[in-house]
Amino acid sequence: MDGKIEENRSVMNYLTFLLIFPETKKIKSVGVKYKLQDFTALDFEKMKKKGTANLDIKAWIKSLKDKGLSPILEVLYTGTDSAEACFVKQQYIINHKDEGSDIIGVKISTKKYTKRLRTNEDTRNPIIDQFGVVYPGVLEAAEKLLLAPSNISKVLHGKLEHIGGYKFRFHED
Repeated sequence: MDGKIEENRSVMNYLTFLLIFPETKKIKSVGVKYKLQDFTALDFEKMKKKGTANLDIKAWIKSLKDKGLSPILEVLYTGTDSAEACFVKQQYIINHKDEGSDIIGVKISTKKYTKRLRTNEDTRNPIIDQFGVVYPGVLEAAEKLLLAPSNISKVLHGKLEHIGGYKFRFHED
């Protein structure tokens, strides 16, 4: 999508997007931005958050710019619901994780928790998401949905409203 997306000043707008490598048409990044004003893919050069994924995206965009190229921007969602924007992103990652894409910032792994999972099977509490899907515990939900277990726990304990567009609560049989 080329051009600009206008901001409605009375509400916060969210954009779920893909950044695509222009030469190979492979997806390089999937993300969510908010407080939109004149959004273009090259706005990533001005990102203030310091995270490995952001730095990797900035470096990738700079390398493209040095070649006279810019990433292709494909919009997956625009709207005012942050949970929906995050959910669209997470579903895209889940549905495309096996395509072999080298997507920046998607390196979530729950393998280090496997040993703990096996030793704590009797003490785990089942959880349920807003769609009614029940998981035996936080680690299984994290593995299935490609989310960080610590963030699911934060949602369960009220420190976060949602993660990846998912809302969780403890499931009572």
